[in-house]
Amino acid sequence: MLRIQTKRKPTLKLTNGMRTVKFALFFFSLIFFAFGLKLVVVGSILNVQFKEYLDFQGKTSISHGAIFIISFGIIVTLVSFFGWSGSLRESRCMILTFSTFLVITFFCEMILIFVGFAFKETMFSMLQQEMIKSINSTQPGIMKTWTVIQREFECCGFDGPDDWQKRGTFMPASCCPKDLACPSEDNPLYGSGCFESLAKWTSDNLSILGGLLLVISVFQIFGTTFSCLLAKSIKQGYDIVD
Repeated sequence: MLRIQTKRKPTLKLTNGMRTVKFALFFFSLIFFAFGLKLVVVGSILNVQFKEYLDFQGKTSISHGAIFIISFGIIVTLVSFFGWSGSLRESRCMILTFSTFLVITFFCEMILIFVGFAFKETMFSMLQQEMIKSINSTQPGIMKTWTVIQREFECCGFDGPDDWQKRGTFMPASCCPKDLACPSEDNPLYGSGCFESLAKWTSDNLSILGGLLLVISVFQIFGTTFSCLLAKSIKQGYDIVD
């Protein structure tokens, strides 16, 4: 009888150090996967809650930003699959794909940090101009945006309540702590303007975001290093076996 011999896949034996790197890359990929899922959830919440609101230019930029966050989260989630699956299966191709994505996102994050801090003053200047223009708008979406901002930051108008009085219309109920009889003796107007509060909130969150991106970048450097070391070890291991 003829015996059909099948070629067996060579067995890869990693050193103890590379096994540690392998499982470190696996857990790092799971963290990256969870981060991607979180982006999808946050983007979905933003899209549902704020899709009816317009920015100060009358555009649905909040919704567009939410869609961008969802899309980026989906990409992160899908690519993280190459990391944890590749490390478990000891697939050099999948690990290198994961490593390439980490490098790309690292440079994108560095660009975002630079642009965010380099053009912060320009962004505040544009925000100031659009807020001044929008206070005379009658678009329902823009008025909803003003309502959200005034309630959230407990402020009124651009510089103060006088902005609405100069407009010659009723005082928005969101300029007072309570909806009824705004203003009244028991329901006084917020005295501060919204631009200063919104600018401070934006500046603080840009700093926090920049710090988080730097921390994530450090993890990405370790993840890229682990990926390259493991991919190199896998290649050498198969070369030795062959």
